[in-house]
Amino acid sequence: MRVFAKKSFEFSRRELKDGMMVVAEKATTIPLAFKDLPDWVVNDPMFGWARADGDIEIIQGKAAEKAAELGATAKGNKVKSETIAEVK
Repeated sequence: MRVFAKKSFEFSRRELKDGMMVVAEKATTIPLAFKDLPDWVVNDPMFGWARADGDIEIIQGKAAEKAAELGATAKGNKVKSETIAEVK
């Protein structure tokens, strides 16, 4: 899923291992950047809160990507391209 993040976030997928919850995967965003995130991030509560606050927008198509970019640059911000790889 492609998103536009207005802030930096770290999402994690947890799983049960040896009777303990451990972080299985992490995915991060950087401020004012587009990022392809794995589908499991929708299960992280932080993702839901970020969407509710408007700090993360799900981008579906080139028109939505351009609109998010124009919205950020209209506020005087510089949009960054995807630069951080998913951390495992």
